[in-house]
Amino acid sequence: MPEVNKALEPLYRRATDSIRTVDKNHIILLGGPQWNSNFEPFADWTFDDNIMYTCHRYGGDATAEAIASYIAFRDSTNLPMYMGEIGHNTDEWQSAFCDVLEQNNIGYTFWPYKKVDGSCMMGITRPAGWDSLVVAFAEAPRCSYSDIRAARPDRKAAREALDAFVEASRFENCTPQKGYIRSIKLNPDNN
Repeated sequence: MPEVNKALEPLYRRATDSIRTVDKNHIILLGGPQWNSNFEPFADWTFDDNIMYTCHRYGGDATAEAIASYIAFRDSTNLPMYMGEIGHNTDEWQSAFCDVLEQNNIGYTFWPYKKVDGSCMMGITRPAGWDSLVVAFAEAPRCSYSDIRAARPDRKAAREALDAFVEASRFENCTPQKGYIRSIKLNPDNN
């Protein structure tokens, strides 16, 4: 892993240089390795004057101490830190974590907008057969083609489940997750 991590900053420099040949205006967001959580490989943040770093967090303690390394990196670079993904946790955790982010001047984005069940802005109701068809196939062993073929659901039933999922995903068929919306400091009653 250290070898791969070492290669990230030079890659970011080359990518940033390429982007700047066509766009000198927009901010470029750079994430740390290991799911945007490790900033140790970065030693030079002066190669462009319009970059910022982004991090992610889904669990652990909802405290400033839990993200102390992000805050320290942000402070050492004098660049903004942006929590590009939070969510997929309890409403209580998320509310407490949003408080921590705001207290530490770190902007954030929720994740995701829609998904099956809760922990999102708009919950999608599971279609009939979803677990036995789609989830079972996704979680089945995939060590060989024969494993994949053995786990493959009936084509017609899978198509029906996926069509039902598309219909359930339509905005008007989703259920607003008001607790989740409140937890990220938004008003669920604003349209």
